[in-house]
Amino acid sequence: MPPLDWVTQNVRSDIEVFARAYWEGSYSEDNFVIALSGYNAFFDRSADHDLQSVGGTVVAGFVSTVEQWALWEKDWKAVLDEFHVRYFHMREFNSYNGEFTDSKWREELHRRYFVASLAATIKNWAVASIADYMDHQIYRDANKLCETDKIFNPYVECGRNCALHTQDFIRNKVKSDLPISYVFERGDEGVGMLMDFMERCNLPCPTFKRPRVNPQNPDLDREDPPMIQLQAADLLAWEIRRWKNDYRNGAKMRQSMKAFCGLEQNIWKECTYTDMARLIRSAGIPRRGQNVEQES
Repeated sequence: MPPLDWVTQNVRSDIEVFARAYWEGSYSEDNFVIALSGYNAFFDRSADHDLQSVGGTVVAGFVSTVEQWALWEKDWKAVLDEFHVRYFHMREFNSYNGEFTDSKWREELHRRYFVASLAATIKNWAVASIADYMDHQIYRDANKLCETDKIFNPYVECGRNCALHTQDFIRNKVKSDLPISYVFERGDEGVGMLMDFMERCNLPCPTFKRPRVNPQNPDLDREDPPMIQLQAADLLAWEIRRWKNDYRNGAKMRQSMKAFCGLEQNIWKECTYTDMARLIRSAGIPRRGQNVEQES
C-alpha cells in the first residue's frame, strides 16, 4: 500500500490570500478591505474500529484564513439548505440515520451530487488540506516493546503531526507570521495527551468543539455554537481512511476522493516504522519492564 506522502505545490502568500479574499467579496459595506487576522485549522479523526483491528487512524482537516472560513461557511450552509439537511455527519450519512433517513439518500446519484457539492465549497476556500495516517499494526508493534500507550495513541500522534504540518506550511511556505488556531472535534480519546504533545512542540493549546447543531438543545447551540468547519474535516478524514482500505482490497479510488486529490495544496503523511522509532526515542518512552529491572 503506498504511503500517504502527497504534497502538492502552488502555495499562495499572505498577499495572494488577501487578494483572493478581496476579489471574492471579503470587504465591508463601507469598502474598507478586511485585513487578514489569522489562520484556523480544523481537524477530525476517523478510525477503523479499535486498535486491535486491521486498518488505521486518520486525523485530517483543512487550514484557511479566518476570513475565508466565514465565506466558506455561507457556501457550505447553502449546500445543506439545497439538500434539506441541517448538517453533515459521515456516520449518519453512511448508515442512513439522523438527517439522512429519507429514501432519497439511498439513491447513489443523489449521494454523489451531495458530496461533490460539499467538496466544491472546500476547493473554493481552503488554503490547504492536512492529513496524517497511522496503521494500527505499527502502533501495536511499538506498544508491545515500549510503554507507548502511557504517552500517546494514534489519534494523539496524528493530531500532533497535523498541527506541525500546518505550522510548517504557514510559517515556511506561505511565509506568514499571523496566528494559527488549532481546533479538533470534541470527544476523541486522548485529549489530554494531545494537549501535552502539542505543548512539547511549542504549539498553542488546541481547542475542542462540537461540529453540529443540537436540534434537541437550542440553548446549548446559543451558548456553545458548533464549529461547522469540523464537518468538512469529518468528510476528508473518512475519505482518506476509506481510500486506504479500498487500496488494500484492490478497489478503485472513489470520485469524491479524487476531488480532494485535486486541491491546490495537499499535505498528507503516513507514520512509518522509522517515524515511530524516532518518536519513541525523542519522547523518551521506556521499554516494557525497563523501570522494574532498574529498580531490582
